[in-house]
Amino acid sequence: MKHFTREDIDAWLDGQFHFFKRWLIARHLARCPDCQQTRAACDADRALLEELRRDAREYDAMARALPATLVVAPSQSRKK
Repeated sequence: MKHFTREDIDAWLDGQFHFFKRWLIARHLARCPDCQQTRAACDADRALLEELRRDAREYDAMARALPATLVVAPSQSRKK
């Protein structure tokens, strides 16, 4: 039985293939436990990436909400 690569399954999840190849992969996934595990790993990776993107957006929003402060070097702030 020919197994699909992780790249193929990831591209399938993105909908990058023509109809017939998408159908072949879906049919194979329905029957192959090894490829089902690969798909589960791809799904987990996608979930992790989405979580990291969400966290980065939240961090960026927090950083933008903080007031800007002027940092002055100590040698420049002393009065002579």
